Amino acid sequence: MRADLPASLGRGTNWLMGSRTAAPRPAYRSRTTRTRKPSPKFIGGRVFPSSRTAETPNYYNTPQPAPVIDRRRPGKAFVHLLRKADIELFTELIPGWTRLSQGLDAIVLSEGCTETYGWHIPGVIHVGAWSRELWEIVSEDFLDANADILERLEVPVASRGDDYVLKWTRLKARAFQLLDVFLHELGHHHDRMTTRTKFDIARGEPYADDFAHRYRALVWDDFLHHFELD
Repeated sequence: MRADLPASLGRGTNWLMGSRTAAPRPAYRSRTTRTRKPSPKFIGGRVFPSSRTAETPNYYNTPQPAPVIDRRRPGKAFVHLLRKADIELFTELIPGWTRLSQGLDAIVLSEGCTETYGWHIPGVIHVGAWSRELWEIVSEDFLDANADILERLEVPVASRGDDYVLKWTRLKARAFQLLDVFLHELGHHHDRMTTRTKFDIARGEPYADDFAHRYRALVWDDFLHHFELD
């Protein structure tokens, strides 16, 4: 094991299943697992509302005049890199935010989940807390699929057998959550709001990926002016 790698990475971490046991080859958090089912019931072992039928009024079942920003506890082994103020500032940089946020009731800085970076259910975007270890083991496919954001943020990458280690810093991981995870989930919201029913997601992951890519380019210069990367 290389001396510069955290011990847990050297043991082989199964990110996908949340296991900390040794594995022949560690799984990784990928685009296909980042957005879960439209109505997840369990995230990180905790029950969340799965529909709009809850009796107590909240942002899951009651339309809000403006998106509520809610910051929950990050959960064991996770940490919030984002503050409410970060979300407020970032949304001010997004062109057409007033239009894009129509029908959006809440932005939740949720507890961390090893299966996904973030997820969307009708009216609510969730961005999960980040692993305290910061660094991640990913596949070559993950690097290829995320080349644009990783190159923009200049994230150091180290080879580890057939996989790669992303050497995140807190600031770069925070930027990834805003410029990639949040924009991706906002893409799902926009996809839903532009359908006839305003409930179903019609165009799926490709649309959300393209949405994030386009809006990342639009906000990039302003982002560098307002957010530190180093």
